[in-house]
Amino acid sequence: AGGSYLLAKTNDYTGAVPADQTYGTAIPDNRGIALLNAADEVIDAVGFDAGTTYKEGLALPPLTGTADQAYRRKALVCGEDLDTEDNAQDFELITPADPRNQTSCRPACAGDLCTPPVPVCVDATALNVFASVCDAGVCVATPTPQSCEFGCAAGACLTDPCASVTCTTPPNDVCYATEGSCVAGHCEYLPRGVTVTCDDGNSCSVDDHCDGNGSCVGAAKTCNQPPTTCHQAAGVCAAGVCGYTLKEVGSPCDDNDECTSDDRCNINGECVPGTTVKDCGQNTNTSGVQTADGCNCRAQGSNTGALFVVLGLFSLAWRRRR
Repeated sequence: AGGSYLLAKTNDYTGAVPADQTYGTAIPDNRGIALLNAADEVIDAVGFDAGTTYKEGLALPPLTGTADQAYRRKALVCGEDLDTEDNAQDFELITPADPRNQTSCRPACAGDLCTPPVPVCVDATALNVFASVCDAGVCVATPTPQSCEFGCAAGACLTDPCASVTCTTPPNDVCYATEGSCVAGHCEYLPRGVTVTCDDGNSCSVDDHCDGNGSCVGAAKTCNQPPTTCHQAAGVCAAGVCGYTLKEVGSPCDDNDECTSDDRCNINGECVPGTTVKDCGQNTNTSGVQTADGCNCRAQGSNTGALFVVLGLFSLAWRRRR
């Protein structure tokens, strides 16, 4: 009760009580002033002429001359200010003016609580909160320090930045733990170990696993098994499949037949046997034949079974002659 706020025109006010706020444009004696809320709605007003925009009920007579005088709202000794929404009923003329600001209070209200200053941050971790009482017409404020666990800013202790934070969205749900912890308002997630398997999304990598730092990594797929000796030894992986380029036509190759030599690659990447075969002597009825133990000579068109039959018949006829 009995709070005051002193507005003064810049360079014109010379009173001993400091103004709470100053303004530059003079207010004519026959005008009014008003208090507006954040929505620009008038919540209180006082006017000095019937024609002024800002007034409540019957306006006050305008002040004239340079006498030390003022209008002050009527009030109980230490109670609420009078506000009947009629300026003529609510205000009284006083001399001298007795200006008051936010730190002023009524001398009769000694010991009563008065409007304290707003809280002030002492530093980044502490806040001063004030309790004020009236003493000899002045509102005397006593600070009470408060510790601010989460910091102090703009005259208030900051709230816990993790109070409403839920940590359930890791950077990825494969190489990070699915639940994290909040630190200073930010979520932190522990990476999973290197034994955890994963998929790095690259079809040309193998042995994918977490690297211990939250990423999925794999080794490049090795392409070193060409389909034939007419393909380059080293291939390139694409879409998970190894591709090998053909060697030049006529490049040496191996058709896996020991009875041929001078094999060469053709335009289709096939290994074509050479013209040279294994030399089996002067007998033109023998040639090299690929067998399980290599290339061996054998008579062309020979029939080993028929030979055994002939030898058997010859032995039988010889015995009968004896």
